[in-house]
Formats: sequence, structure tokens, C-alpha cells
Amino acid sequence: MARREQPKRQNFYPLSDMPFLGSLIDERVQDLEQLQRDLAQAQEHQCVFDDATANRLHSVHTESLELAGAFDKQLKRWSRQKDLTPAQCAEVRRLQQQMIRYRAGCQHIIAVAAALKKSTIETILGMSDEEVGRAVLSGELAGARREERTMPFTAEQLHVASLIDAKVKELTRAGVEDEGTLLAEMADFLPGFKRIMDTATPAMMEELSHRFAGFFVFARVLESVAEGIESGRIQVPR
Repeated sequence: MARREQPKRQNFYPLSDMPFLGSLIDERVQDLEQLQRDLAQAQEHQCVFDDATANRLHSVHTESLELAGAFDKQLKRWSRQKDLTPAQCAEVRRLQQQMIRYRAGCQHIIAVAAALKKSTIETILGMSDEEVGRAVLSGELAGARREERTMPFTAEQLHVASLIDAKVKELTRAGVEDEGTLLAEMADFLPGFKRIMDTATPAMMEELSHRFAGFFVFARVLESVAEGIESGRIQVPR
């Protein structure tokens, strides 16, 4: 009878390794956000990728997203220790906010990679001239300008999404990493975000998140807060 393979147990770090893990998380977040900027620039210049590149982007960042669970467990374990100094408590909270950006970055790149896989060099070479023409006109190919896509966005939706995107990026550059601080700074944008939520379809929200990385991060932070309130992790005054 075949023996069942036992699940691997996670090895946890001692508190003395917090600076090492913190620098590792910070470096990965920076790399993810730089890659998002690079991909956005490549798409703006209508670059076309090959299958290998699109597949690697998808697989690497899917694995990175799975790794986020290990980071979360480590940070949760540290947060429960009774001997944390105030500085260590603050650092654990900061790193937990960094993990929100980490997950958002991975999810954004995975979504971009999935879209790129539909219009790689190999895909285009396998199309007839008629199929290529239809794909370009519909915006399915990476070479087609995103503005030409047929998503029925209103001018206000695009304007508000771009403002949210710019503000989140401005706050990120200024070093704002705490979820509460970000929400406080973005309070004026909540009505506009709600109007988009009320008037956009799920496909339109996905497209806006694809176009505007800052909009995507803001949506993920709001989702995280909602989940925290529902689970009781975040206490709301009654």
C-alpha cells in the first residue's frame, strides 16, 4: 500500500530574523511594482510578447502569490508573541501592509500575463489575415491601442479611476504603507469609487484594474478592510 506523502511543515523564523525577512518583502514589493510599470510601458508602445515570456510571467507570479501565504503565517506568528518591542510591533504591522501590495502586484501581473497570452507572436502567426484584422479591430491583440477597446466607459469613470491611480502612486512614492493612513488620505475618493462600483460591470472593473495599477491597489485595500470588518479583525465603533 502506497504511503501518503506528508505535507511539508513551514519553518518559522526567530524574531532576530525580522530585519532579513522585512528587507526581502520590501525588495519583492519594489520589484513587482517596477515590473508593473515596465509592462504598462511595453503595452503603451504596443510590444508583442512570445509564448515563453507570457507563460513565465504567469507561472512565476502565480508561485509568488502562493508564497504570500507563508509570509502571512510568519507575520501572524510574530504578531502573537508577547515579548515584542513597540518597534517590532510597528514593523510587523508595516510588513502586513506591504503584503497587501505584494498580493496586489502579483494578481495584477498574472492578469496582464493572461491577457498577453491571447496575443503572443505565436498566436498571431497562427492566425489568418482575416482573423488578425478582426482581432486588431476588437482590441484583442496586444498591438491594438487600449483606448480602442469597446468597453463602454463614461468619461467620469475613466477620469475618477485615473485620479485614484495617480493619488495611490503619489502616496506610495511618499512612503505611505499603512492601510489606515492610505484610506484616510484617500477618503475624498471614496464617493467616486462607489459611483464606479455602482455603474460598472465586473468586466469593466477588471479592465480598469488592468489599466490603472493604483486603482487596483485601492480596490484591494478596500476589499481587505471589508474582509477585516466581517471577520472581526477590524473593530468598527457602533
